[in-house]
Amino acid sequence: MDQDRIGGGPALAPEDHEAAYFAKAAGISRDDARLLIRRHGTHRATLLAAARKLKYA
Repeated sequence: MDQDRIGGGPALAPEDHEAAYFAKAAGISRDDARLLIRRHGTHRATLLAAARKLKYA
């Protein structure tokens, strides 16, 4: 797997461990993580930036 990306994509399963791991690492909920992945794709830096905006909005 490319280290700049997380697993998954537009159709993540609710139990997807990559989304759960990203959610924990970013300090957001799994639902928010799945939403960000659907909106922004799987590029890790983009997702982290979006998670920061979501977290501090």
